[in-house]
Amino acid sequence: MFGRDAGHRLFAFSRHSTSATDGRGICTLAQSGLAGLRTQHLCFNHLVSSEGERAHCQCDFIIHRWQEQADDTRFLHTYDYYRYGFLKATDECWLIDSIEQYPIRTYGSLELHGAHCSVVKMHADKIQ
Repeated sequence: MFGRDAGHRLFAFSRHSTSATDGRGICTLAQSGLAGLRTQHLCFNHLVSSEGERAHCQCDFIIHRWQEQADDTRFLHTYDYYRYGFLKATDECWLIDSIEQYPIRTYGSLELHGAHCSVVKMHADKIQ
């Protein structure tokens, strides 16, 4: 399980980022880490605020992961929240400028998700 409080950021993406765990790096890790898994992502309780050309959205998230093979009963579920940043592109269009994930709890077999495990190594002090 990840840290006891929701204040620890697991990853952040910004259109200006260059870190291996930001932007394209985290997407590559996630795609490779999800190989062989079925997933269900549930997103709810959206809180949106805006000021001028910028907007933010925070939402609760549940990610269910389990093996594609029916006889493998291992799972990995994460309960967290996301913060999205947006920039106004036109009067009718907003662009995603940033994404941050703040895990609250993770249950199950961490070895199922390769990208999850790679990021976990960076945050080993936050695992119970």
